[in-house]
Amino acid sequence: MAVRRLLDRLGVCRWLDERTDEVSGFFRPSLMVEVWVALLLYGGGWLEDLELLATRGIRRLFGWARVPDPTTFGRWLRRAAPGLLPVVDRLIRHLVKLRWTEAVIRSPSEKAHDRSRRPAHQGPPPKSAS
Repeated sequence: MAVRRLLDRLGVCRWLDERTDEVSGFFRPSLMVEVWVALLLYGGGWLEDLELLATRGIRRLFGWARVPDPTTFGRWLRRAAPGLLPVVDRLIRHLVKLRWTEAVIRSPSEKAHDRSRRPAHQGPPPKSAS
């Protein structure tokens, strides 16, 4: 699953958990954020749409033991929001910087490798016989 691989590659869950230890609850903060992101990606517009994540196989794709019910998720979100939102804001800035660094600042050997994969310029296209 592309979303899970991206979260793992960037260390998002570990990063969130290390910075939100004051947020209490049965579920880890990173798991709840992951559920929130999945809900939005799969078209959920209401907390009641969390049930879709459990019934459409999304739970298995992400490897979740279960999906929190809407009441639990809503209570957690209200309780966690004051401490979580500034952390998520820092996370977004962190990810943008990380991606910018990956995309723009590359070693000369990586840039040379990229150039070697491009097809050589073969001149203008042939003129049509009209």
